[in-house]
Amino acid sequence: MSFHSRLPLLLLLALSTLCGVLGAQEKAAGKYSRRALVIGVADYTSIAPLKNTLNDARLMAGTLVGIGFQLQGRAPLLNPGAAELKRAVDSFLNTLDKNTEAVIYFAGHGAQADGDNLLLPKDFAIPSGDDAAQVMRQARAQAIVLSEVLSRIERSQTSLAVLF
Repeated sequence: MSFHSRLPLLLLLALSTLCGVLGAQEKAAGKYSRRALVIGVADYTSIAPLKNTLNDARLMAGTLVGIGFQLQGRAPLLNPGAAELKRAVDSFLNTLDKNTEAVIYFAGHGAQADGDNLLLPKDFAIPSGDDAAQVMRQARAQAIVLSEVLSRIERSQTSLAVLF
């Protein structure tokens, strides 16, 4: 088994240890929740497809459930288009508060545009044109902008947030 194939398992081991340590007081008081949003995208329509992302998402979802996380939608979100991905992320972020341990796992293509990291949905179309600002707006409109997700997590004051 290569390092790359063991990476999700190593990340889960680290996450489970971290959650166990940080959540001990809340666990004792019974006043916290563990929520996870797991996304896997493989079948891109305009960019190269990926081979292992759906399996990685399923493995991660099963492992997170096994250590006490409640999955958004009760299953990993597989091959979402832009609208479905944005709805799922928005809905998930709306559930977070200071008594929540949150995990967002994304297996798929990402990109960086004008300093922003983007998570790309299945139907992401590579923007084109001569106007750089317009191209950036098109890219951001289709994707999940990671800095916006992080801002919302910070505002929620969640007790623990892990994104990978």
